[in-house]
Amino acid sequence: DGFGDNHLVRAPGSARLAFQNINTIPDKSDDPKQAQLNHWIRSECVDLLLLAELNKFWPAITPTNRWRERASTMARKGEGFHLAVAYNTHQPRAAHSTTQFGGCSTSAFNKVSHRVRSSGDDSLGRWAWIRLQGRT
Repeated sequence: DGFGDNHLVRAPGSARLAFQNINTIPDKSDDPKQAQLNHWIRSECVDLLLLAELNKFWPAITPTNRWRERASTMARKGEGFHLAVAYNTHQPRAAHSTTQFGGCSTSAFNKVSHRVRSSGDDSLGRWAWIRLQGRT
C-alpha cells in the first residue's frame, strides 16, 4: 500500500541512476561515511552515480584514498567502472588542508561502464560528465 515505484524490483534492460549531495566525502576510504556510501551503492544496484559537494582537493589526498580507488571497490566483482571527477584546479590549496568547497563526480558501474564513450570535467569543479552509447 505504498506509492511510487518499488525500488527493489528492477526492469530488465534498465539502468539505475542515483544522485546525492554528499556534503563532504571523507579523506580516508575506511571512514564510516564511506562505508555507508559503499553499502548504499551496492544494495541499490546503482549503475550511474552522481555526487555533488565532494568538498575535496583531490591532489592532497593520498593515492590509495582517491575516488578512482574507492570506486573500484563499489563495482560488482568482474564488472568495470568509469568516472569523471571535477574540482577547482585553479584555486591554490589551503596550507595542510584537503578541503576545497564544491566539486562533483559522475561514475558508471558494472555493465553501464562498458557503454562509456567519453568523459570530462570542468576545471572549476562545477560539473563532470560521461557520454554513453547503446543499451544496458
